[in-house]
Amino acid sequence: MTILLQSSSEAIAVTLAALASQAIYLEQTVVLVMGQNVGIIVTAVLAAKRWIVHLIAYSQRVAVLLKQD
Repeated sequence: MTILLQSSSEAIAVTLAALASQAIYLEQTVVLVMGQNVGIIVTAVLAAKRWIVHLIAYSQRVAVLLKQD
């Protein structure tokens, strides 16, 4: 559901609205919200990994430039 809405907060709001309207049960709501939060964490980890890769590449380029002096 988070993929469809592009926002975990929207997905959680829709899930809670479905619970309030009794379209889904509490147990289903808990599982859905937990899954949506896992999606947030995976996205953050992937973004951090990409940032770290760029940081390492940048620091290697700086080291090469410093050796040239």
